[in-house]
Amino acid sequence: MNEIQLTDHLVAHIGAEGGKRMSRYGKAETLAIAAAVLFFVLFFAFVAYLGWAEETADTIILRDGSRSYVCQTSRISQAPHNCKPVKEKS
Repeated sequence: MNEIQLTDHLVAHIGAEGGKRMSRYGKAETLAIAAAVLFFVLFFAFVAYLGWAEETADTIILRDGSRSYVCQTSRISQAPHNCKPVKEKS
């Protein structure tokens, strides 16, 4: 068989079979695997983001009259957050 005859034979074979179709279970399995992979990729990205956000956090001290607070800021959110009161030594 030469190349043209082989190609024609394959086309005729696939055409006669109508192509292979996935069963419902095959589709469900493929979707489940795709969903699991997507979940793990997004989870890894979220954990990496949290690590980066923590790494870029700065500590500041805010004073309100006689009270002082230690707060964090970051490049992502410039607003102070996670503030805790500080006892000052007199």
